[in-house]
Parts: sequence; structure tokens; C-alpha cells
Amino acid sequence: MDRSLRTSGIASARPRSGARRAFRILVAALAVVTALTAVGSAVPDAAFAAPKSRFTSARKVGRGFANTTLGFLAIPGQMVVETRERGAAAGLPIGFGLGIGWFVASELIGVWEILTCPFEFPAGYKPIIEPEFPWQYFEE
Repeated sequence: MDRSLRTSGIASARPRSGARRAFRILVAALAVVTALTAVGSAVPDAAFAAPKSRFTSARKVGRGFANTTLGFLAIPGQMVVETRERGAAAGLPIGFGLGIGWFVASELIGVWEILTCPFEFPAGYKPIIEPEFPWQYFEE
């Protein structure tokens, strides 16, 4: 074989690294799907039964994502709540201060609820804070 062909890589029969990487990703994806299928078939049918209360594991994880992504709504929400109770002059600054605290709390509780969604804690998957969802501050 000509030396110039060997050094340019044209005569190489070795597959490209991109093809190897794609193959590895495909194998990993198939392994994940197989594992999830095995776990899903082991879940008892009682897990898919109708819930006894309105609070479920799915609602808990949804509440966690809502509090994590929309936790900033606690700041104007607390301002609205305090303005309703005390009037605008006192409610806005007090609500702003309380809203900062509620913002931090709702973010942390949201992460906690996402991580603990499979477990029934607190009992019955009830919310830890009220309002349950950040947009409920603005409802009357």
C-alpha cells in the first residue's frame, strides 16, 4: 500500500469514533428502557388504583415543581395578602419582607417534595405549606 494513503487515513478500515459513540448511546438507551420496563412490570396493580384522597404522589411532585419554578410568586403574593389585611401603606413593605422569606421557604420545600414524592410524608401527601401552589396567593 502506498505510504501517502496510510498517513491520510483513507485506507483505514477502522470505524470513526462518532459511530462508536452513537452505538454506545444506543446500547445505554436500550439498557435504560429495559430496566424501566422490568421495574414497571414489578409494580403492583394497587399502585394504579384510584386515589382515596385528592393528595397523591403525582400531585406532590407537581406541587414540588411548581414551588421550585414559581417560588418567586411568593413575594408579590405575600404583598397581596398583607395588603388585603392591613391596607396598602402597611401591607406592601411588610408583604415584601415576608415574601422574601416565603420565597426561600417555597423553593426549599419544592425541592424537598420532588425528592420525597414516592414517600407518603407527611401523612396522606398533604402540603407542607399553604397555599399549596404559588398562584393561589392571588385567588380570593
